[in-house]
Amino acid sequence: MFRIVLTFAALSCLYVLMLVGFKPAEKLYPSQIIKQSYLLQLDAFVSTCQELEVTVKTENIVNTRASLLKARNAYKDIEWLFEYVDQQGARDFINGAPLPKLERKVPEMVVLDPKGLQVLDEAIFADEQDWKSIQKLSSLLNKKANEFRSIHKLYPLNDRHVFEAMRAELIRIMSLGITGFDTPLSGNALPETSHSLQSIYNAWKNYQVQTNELNSDLSASIESAFQSGFNQLENETNFDTFNRLAFVTNTIQPLYDLLLQNQFGLGIESYYEVEKQGNPINFASQTIFSDDFLNPYYFTGLQASQHTNELTDIGKTLFFDPVLSRNNQRSCASCHDPKKGFTDGKAKSIAIDFNGTVDRNSPTVLNAIYVDRFFHDLRASNLDLQTEHVFFSPKEFDTDLMTIIHKLNQSKEYQQLFASAFNQEASSFTINKRHINLAFAAYVLSLRSFNSPVDQYIRGEEVSLSASVENGFNLFMGKAACGTCHFAPTFSGLVPPGFDENETEVLGVAVNPYDTPSVVDPDAGRIASGTIKEEASFYNHSFKTPTVRNIELTAPYMHNGAYNELEDVMNFYNVGGGAGIGIHLENQTLPTDSLGLSDIEIQDIIAFMNALTDTSGLTSIPQQLPVFEDTKLNNRKIGGEY
Repeated sequence: MFRIVLTFAALSCLYVLMLVGFKPAEKLYPSQIIKQSYLLQLDAFVSTCQELEVTVKTENIVNTRASLLKARNAYKDIEWLFEYVDQQGARDFINGAPLPKLERKVPEMVVLDPKGLQVLDEAIFADEQDWKSIQKLSSLLNKKANEFRSIHKLYPLNDRHVFEAMRAELIRIMSLGITGFDTPLSGNALPETSHSLQSIYNAWKNYQVQTNELNSDLSASIESAFQSGFNQLENETNFDTFNRLAFVTNTIQPLYDLLLQNQFGLGIESYYEVEKQGNPINFASQTIFSDDFLNPYYFTGLQASQHTNELTDIGKTLFFDPVLSRNNQRSCASCHDPKKGFTDGKAKSIAIDFNGTVDRNSPTVLNAIYVDRFFHDLRASNLDLQTEHVFFSPKEFDTDLMTIIHKLNQSKEYQQLFASAFNQEASSFTINKRHINLAFAAYVLSLRSFNSPVDQYIRGEEVSLSASVENGFNLFMGKAACGTCHFAPTFSGLVPPGFDENETEVLGVAVNPYDTPSVVDPDAGRIASGTIKEEASFYNHSFKTPTVRNIELTAPYMHNGAYNELEDVMNFYNVGGGAGIGIHLENQTLPTDSLGLSDIEIQDIIAFMNALTDTSGLTSIPQQLPVFEDTKLNNRKIGGEY
């Protein structure tokens, strides 16, 4: 009887619930759970910003520093998704570099003063505090954090976004986190890295059950890679001695690959199935240290469908053909010799007709496409303009495009080559500016150098590195702070993880560093690039940060070729740049304090940089040049006379 009553009561309750519109709770998908968690953590970050604003008003340095670290750690809990949702907002207001910069998408010069967590890190952990400035910065941070909270609630999140954001955070951890870029003075890099890694692990856990059901081995491998990173961060807490190479090799790179496998294994669409616009990152790449990690077509005017071997060969021929110059004696290879890492071994290249020299040192063209702007002063916004600058320069080719186009069209062989590359009839084909630009782009795009011993080691291929190279990597990415300007994996000033902006730095390079007293090189750099909106005082003596890949082949060094040996370059940095050799510039961006590197440590860093050498398959030259009906042009020397 009791069971009957109980059953009747249960049915009655169910009937009542149905009458009042009861519906079972809807199942939440992983991306929905992750967004809910993110918004809660974003609220927590906002609370720490509010707390920081209150604390700084007390001007108690101990409490203020503790409050800042709390806010920074809270940001690292959400950074992986915050910066995916709004990378530019994060750069400009939350966690951008502590240097002034210019608004990018406006025609006039608009200076953006540095603000956010990194600026506060420098200000609060300095020996002396400007409390008014700190209070203003913390108040602005709190205001912006609240604004972003309102905006981010509206952002739609799906599974593809989650996996792309997790992989982007791995890049950020490697290039900006463990290097100390984010923590200029606090030294909180490794604890923050723990928060960053934990945040993407927590996100991935929402997919673990499903992953385990589909591929238990993959699930176990992802779990193992995460735990390897957590264990290392827990056991190696000293910033200077942290084994970054092991961390990148055992945690960052494996996870970057495994999460992509996980995404596709779960049937989650790729970036290229949804988005039409290009992106600097190739989201289909399995490795960070390979030539397919970045999307080369994003950086050129060339499309993948146009990039044929025929067009690349034409570009190579043009690169080595002096017919492009006024006197038919100078070619691109005159200043970019494959045997010298595509430089020329001179402080400044010889000018046409031996009329002095060009203004600056010749940079390598290996990996040259991985920039958002070209030349030491960033004056060219794309590869086509870079090429035209060389054509027009009275010290280089001293000619113009119309003359070059006219010349090339006097060669039936050139016309046939171009016509074939563009699938047209040679009899009616006329070479134009677009054809030339695309051919150059195809060749320069082919000069991708990401197969050095270091790259192979990190990718897990069968190669070993010496103890000196391993230590050099760890120093470069840590104590020596090289990696805070020469960002991995390009080891240049191309800023990760967006890879859409190049940094320039004010180092204080001397005219001749081997003379005393030292005198700053008069070259004004970026401020005098001819770009009116960049005539800002902080760009005086500012130059593009080049890659250190293949650096053992590209001496002498710096924009003016002032340094003959890598040891001399390292000593310059070790003493604090220009400030350390007696050159005092108010806008020097390189830290002026000594790095405290020993001679052995310097040699280890050089050993690491030398292990970034890779010219395999990139140095071949044409066996002959196309003929012209004008026989006077047929005695041209491959690569130029000088």
